[in-house]
Amino acid sequence: VLEKMNTKLGQRLLMLDRTDEAIEPFRRSHELNAENPMHAFQEALDGSIERQLEIAQYCFEGTRIIDPYLPMAVRFAQNIVETQAHSAENMAAHFLLGQIYDQGGHGVVRSRRTAINWYKKGILLQSGKCRIALADALITSRARGVASQATREYVSAFNEADPALTLEERVGAGVKGGKLLLRDRQSPAKKKEGYTILYRIARMARAPAINRSEAAAYLGRILINRFERSQEHYFSQNDLSAAFTLFTIAKDLGFEDVARDYGLTCLEIARRQRNRRLISVNYQRAIEGGHRLAAYELGLIYLEGRRGIRRNFSRAVRYLGQALDLGFPAWDSAMEIGVIYLEGRLGVQKNHDLARKYLQMAVDHGVQGASERIEETKEGCVLM
Repeated sequence: VLEKMNTKLGQRLLMLDRTDEAIEPFRRSHELNAENPMHAFQEALDGSIERQLEIAQYCFEGTRIIDPYLPMAVRFAQNIVETQAHSAENMAAHFLLGQIYDQGGHGVVRSRRTAINWYKKGILLQSGKCRIALADALITSRARGVASQATREYVSAFNEADPALTLEERVGAGVKGGKLLLRDRQSPAKKKEGYTILYRIARMARAPAINRSEAAAYLGRILINRFERSQEHYFSQNDLSAAFTLFTIAKDLGFEDVARDYGLTCLEIARRQRNRRLISVNYQRAIEGGHRLAAYELGLIYLEGRRGIRRNFSRAVRYLGQALDLGFPAWDSAMEIGVIYLEGRLGVQKNHDLARKYLQMAVDHGVQGASERIEETKEGCVLM
């Protein structure tokens, strides 16, 4: 009696187009009798595959009215698989069945093997969602030899552009696939493919900012790490330019973690730059990225007039002082700054307080001659 009452209540709610509310009485009826209520449910849906898929998704995800009930979701998804061939609903049903068994619970025993089998069947129907889900499941399993298959599925999902995939899903798969390709130590061709994919994503204006910045930062760091391992063999001007472009993209998209990498790239560009204006510009970018060595090098350039740049004591004092403030242990430069303030130079007025500050710093770190010069600040004069 309870079974029939719940079944009739569910059918009535379906007639009123209150689908999510109809699930609960059918669930209660299904628990009392595993067969008849499901047939009644399917008949009430008028054979509509779209509505059966909707019910299956409701049962999998739950709603504000009901909790997830996976046995019913499995029943409807399997019914779609049995009655449909190469339709969008059939691909969605394969993906849903994979998710159900991958997650488990709520009346269904979790089985990763069963989930993977459903994903593989969905891939035969060219389902991009099943490709990504299969790759995720393989990576999560941490089994040996699955990385190459997962990589293929991620890359295929990115390249084939299944209409059922959102741009975020497609690009996310591309980022994962590109990273895995770059980790392949055996195949230069795969590394090149990974580089190409990540570079495309980084430059893809329509792609979500989080994916673009992740791709740009990861690929830029690959290029910088190659330089750090072996300057002469790996590093080239093209790699440096590409790294700068990638870190600039990530930085402009608000990816704060690349600030130091961006600064390091600018420092290397500045060291190789011949244009006088760009030398200073790139050193300043490096300083903004927190590279104290950049401040020290730029200060020396202005102090000594190197690389075609005229001596400028005011800027030398600024950048050398900035390097010291950032903790760079260039105590000889503290002596230089102190003497400049003590004697006064073109563009820098005498200032015994600042001279004493920097000379004392030099004295504390054992710079030769600093103790004699600091005495002059106490006397208020310069000994000739």
